[in-house]
Amino acid sequence: MGKGFLAMRLSRVLIVTALVMAPIARATGQASIRTVIGQVRSTAGRSLAGAQIVVTGDSAHSVFSDSAGSFRLTGVSVQSLALLVRLPGFTPATVAVPAGTEVAIVANVTLTPTATRLPDLVTKAASNPRLVDFERRRRSGFGTFLGPEEVTAKGAMHTAELLRGIPGVRVRIGPPGVEDLNSVSFARCPQGGVTVWIDGAKLRPDGGKFSPASVALMLERINPHDILAIEIHRGVASLPVEFIDDSCAAIAIWTR
Repeated sequence: MGKGFLAMRLSRVLIVTALVMAPIARATGQASIRTVIGQVRSTAGRSLAGAQIVVTGDSAHSVFSDSAGSFRLTGVSVQSLALLVRLPGFTPATVAVPAGTEVAIVANVTLTPTATRLPDLVTKAASNPRLVDFERRRRSGFGTFLGPEEVTAKGAMHTAELLRGIPGVRVRIGPPGVEDLNSVSFARCPQGGVTVWIDGAKLRPDGGKFSPASVALMLERINPHDILAIEIHRGVASLPVEFIDDSCAAIAIWTR
């Protein structure tokens, strides 16, 4: 056989190999690293700052829109994805990002203001002015919220007991005098990082580390009868802007 014939056969083998391997690479998700950029606006066209943009199914990829409503997600390693965009006071939106380009541009993400009955808001603000933001976050649908009625109905002897029954939260309270056994842990935060806030101020744990034991100790120091309301945010994806501060999850307490 001549060299020309062998070269032709080799060329055909390479072409067939490429055709076979291309769909396999796509099926196994061998995609290049991508950057997703976009802008968040209201239905009135106003740029929205502080909106959280999360890659669905991958809460590690999460950013917030800047003062111009712009955002930039880097290191996204999937070919096609969906973004969950949310901001307190607005209905969350899901946006599909198409595959095929290394930089996918989401021109505009539009959020619709949450419908709120004005009489309810005015009544709650008048009776408990300090709970206006609490009620606003509760209406967003993210997190677990216990208002004055729910807190009273719990009849808790320890503040940590208010967290019992919340999915993904484990509360352990030892016998009296053995507080070292107490702990409060979150399934989505196995390494700790659960912050505790009281009346909008972040508490500082003994030793400087937010561990399950230190969280339980901080809650133990708060009299449950002094609590007006409490909100629990169980992971990064559901944290409001107010409680980000390098937190994995947050417990926010509002006193009487």
